[in-house]
Amino acid sequence: MASKTHKALVTVAPRAPFEIHEYPTIQPTGDEIRIHVQWRASTPLELHEADGGLLLEPPQRTGRTSAGIVVEVGPDAKRLKVGGKVLGYAHQKPSWQAHQGVRHSP
Repeated sequence: MASKTHKALVTVAPRAPFEIHEYPTIQPTGDEIRIHVQWRASTPLELHEADGGLLLEPPQRTGRTSAGIVVEVGPDAKRLKVGGKVLGYAHQKPSWQAHQGVRHSP
């Protein structure tokens, strides 16, 4: 079976146009979840990354602040369930950024 992939919006250099890159879709592990993002906010930090290169490690996936619906949970997730509504700020791992798209059936 071929591995699943998805597209993500990335910053490739300061003041450069954004690009779309393909990444492997990772299943949630431990207490992680995957959400269908329904709302996204841009922050001043993201502006400084894209415009001035602050803390930029290209190619860098974008989108830290988001809200949406849980579509998949890891085996150790206890409080969050598929269908639950969540919001958050995810910055620790590139795979957690919100400007990524995975097609799914609700």
